Amino acid sequence: RKLKYEFERFKKDFQKISKKSYYKNDIAECLNIYDKIIDGSDQVWNLDLSGNDETYFLDFIKDPKRKIAYAASFGYSQVPQKYVEKTKKCLSLSIQKQLHTLWRTIRFLRALMA
Repeated sequence: RKLKYEFERFKKDFQKISKKSYYKNDIAECLNIYDKIIDGSDQVWNLDLSGNDETYFLDFIKDPKRKIAYAASFGYSQVPQKYVEKTKKCLSLSIQKQLHTLWRTIRFLRALMA
């Protein structure tokens, strides 16, 4: 119960979902509104699924402190070599499914977003 309460409180306090849908050609506009951009999750960097759209690497953001890759993956057993540098430029968070890890993650994100 406490975990669910904390998660809901975190969403209410910090999770600001854009009312506007952004596309590849105008996604950089969101940088005028949001301090950090969260990208995720499973296979978000799978270029086979995105039609080779590299926007999901958040390459439109120059400051790496504004980029957060939440449980991002390629869906491959290894990161393709040509994308190693792009993935290093995100503050990456890897989330496991255990409750105590989720609790710590909520506390970390709360501190990060403050």
